[in-house]
Amino acid sequence: MPANNPPLPPPVGEYRLFDRVLGPLKAGKYKLEIEQKIGTEEGKVSRFFNVTGPRWGLEAAEVHAVYPPRNEQDAPTNSHIPFITLQRRSLPWERDLFLSNETVQQFVNDNQMTTDARKYPWMALLILTEDELTNGGEVGVYKGDEGLCLVDSKNSIPGVFAHWSQTKRDSFDITSSMNGLTVDAIRVKTSTLRSVAPTLEEVLLLAHARQVNPQDKEQCGSDEDGWFAVILGNRVLKPDQKYHACLVSLEGRLSENILPTNPALVQTAPKTANPSKTTSMMMAGFGLPSMKEKTPEKGGGVGVSGPSPPSFTNLVLLHHWTFNSSQTNGDFQSRMERLNVRVESSRRSNVKAGDVIPLSEIDVARDTIEPMLLGTDSVPGVTANSYLSTTMHGSDGLEEDVLYRSPLVAYSEQRVVRDEPYPNSDAALAVIEELGIWDISHASAFELGRLLALGDGKFTKAMKAWVANDIKEEQRAEVEAKIEAKGFSVSKLNERLQSIKQHSSVRKVRDSRIDTSRHKAPQESKTTESINLETEYAGQAQEGGGSFGR
Repeated sequence: MPANNPPLPPPVGEYRLFDRVLGPLKAGKYKLEIEQKIGTEEGKVSRFFNVTGPRWGLEAAEVHAVYPPRNEQDAPTNSHIPFITLQRRSLPWERDLFLSNETVQQFVNDNQMTTDARKYPWMALLILTEDELTNGGEVGVYKGDEGLCLVDSKNSIPGVFAHWSQTKRDSFDITSSMNGLTVDAIRVKTSTLRSVAPTLEEVLLLAHARQVNPQDKEQCGSDEDGWFAVILGNRVLKPDQKYHACLVSLEGRLSENILPTNPALVQTAPKTANPSKTTSMMMAGFGLPSMKEKTPEKGGGVGVSGPSPPSFTNLVLLHHWTFNSSQTNGDFQSRMERLNVRVESSRRSNVKAGDVIPLSEIDVARDTIEPMLLGTDSVPGVTANSYLSTTMHGSDGLEEDVLYRSPLVAYSEQRVVRDEPYPNSDAALAVIEELGIWDISHASAFELGRLLALGDGKFTKAMKAWVANDIKEEQRAEVEAKIEAKGFSVSKLNERLQSIKQHSSVRKVRDSRIDTSRHKAPQESKTTESINLETEYAGQAQEGGGSFGR
């Protein structure tokens, strides 16, 4: 879909998927020629310009969300695929995956695949375990100051494009002056990369654009237009593993044979007889190899012929995060079954009151557990108003019994709307007068919301801008109030200054005292603009870090 004619947003709660969104121009150098002919006169002019975009890394603002979340410790296995959501809908298709002298047909042997090079994204999301990235005790992720150079060696590790000739680097817009440029990168064994990376056909299918309604905050967040690009990984997670999700650039790297190709289907011939001629002809008709032929190993098959790739491959790392997969399945059912519960009382000798054990280890006949679900008849012992008794650990190290409940209560209740927000979480504490015990429900919600807000980079930035604008308006209002307190107004002062400029003789007296033979005024300063006090005083108050009188 072209980026210049987007459809209307879908209804709230729905979203649309698009194969891709192509911008009018890809990143690169362009020449603009303008011709004009008026009568017999002709004119022609040329201008050169560059279309730029992210190439060696992504800013934090370019990433809308990742899944599983960064540092997740219990990511679902066997049911979910990691992905990254990008803010700009056309970003995965803004650069060329292929070099200028390459065609799609060189790398794709499937007639059903598109041959339009623009439709292939230049990035892919690799999902690697820490063991797959580790070599010699060192994890092959290099970021920040520890990143790799584009060409030069760093800490005995060759640059990302060190194996390219200078001619090839020049055609790729990597000049000699960029040899020492440091970028985030990963270093992985080529054999490992070919075993886990997506094929070129999969790279095409694992990227798409998504449109949601901007009013749908659950999916859209603070985004304004509701458009995103999504890159999916190609691996289902295994249990109890630490994973590295690496969004890498594949731009210009296909000729290095670092991606696997679709292997031929492996057929096992019966031991009692050789395949018949008829069977071989049928298999050939479906494009399958004969059973007598040796099928290529994984990562083999059709592809660009060329020298064997090096033992290690360095790739430009655009974005990176880590997470741990669940020790079991990690889906909703398994998570519910693995919930830990607190024992209220037990008739077993090896279980004591207060012990926290998995729900699966509860002996229903001999154990009584504290309620897990609030406000239901199926959980005896819960208070009528859905409170749960728990322990609060204070910052001073002391512990005390408190009550807590979630927004989900068994019965509707009258809520009191506050006129002012809580200044801090302690101010949200309440006391249950009948019991003389703290209610930490609102305080917990306040603190949780505060921590979530501080963890949202875009929200923090917007909050800072809002506070700065509020301070500026406060300073302006204070300056105006001080001026008006003296019987003036900003508008009247401006009018008065304009009148003085037009009718006052002060300037004439001043000019008569100046020796014009020694001091000649510049010609361009014959007129002087009047001063706007409203802007001037507000600017002075802001530059001084506060308002007058402080």
